[in-house]
Amino acid sequence: NTIPQMAQAVMDMKFEMEDQKLDVDSGVETAVQYFLDRLYMSKISLRMLVNQHLYVHGANIAKPRHVGQIDPYCDVLAEIKKAYNEAARLCDMHYGRHPQMKLISNNRAESPDVPVLFAYVPSHLHHMFFEIFKNSMRATVEKSGEGEMR
Repeated sequence: NTIPQMAQAVMDMKFEMEDQKLDVDSGVETAVQYFLDRLYMSKISLRMLVNQHLYVHGANIAKPRHVGQIDPYCDVLAEIKKAYNEAARLCDMHYGRHPQMKLISNNRAESPDVPVLFAYVPSHLHHMFFEIFKNSMRATVEKSGEGEMR
């Protein structure tokens, strides 16, 4: 609940300042943004450390090749496709349609057919791409006419 509560607090602060006819100067906005950035980064970092500890030392069962929640061979394209499909389902539920994705991969480190793999937390990668796709799909559908979407 931290994120919705902080968003509500920021909105309440802005409305209160408007009601009191106070200008929100860039210094206040910069300070609030700096605080929120640090708060969210600390929250994400702490959650990552706790989860990693629980996966390595606790009763959580990690996937076989993972080191805790880190996949040493995280398949980037597979995570992108999963995030796109999830966002597309959500877009279809709300709007009845979704834009198509054209995905081109170019692995310059290996041959072009080899998937892009690196050590990462798949759930974090999935979440980042899902948010990007969800927001992009919403904007595309809302700004396009019925037959205009590509």
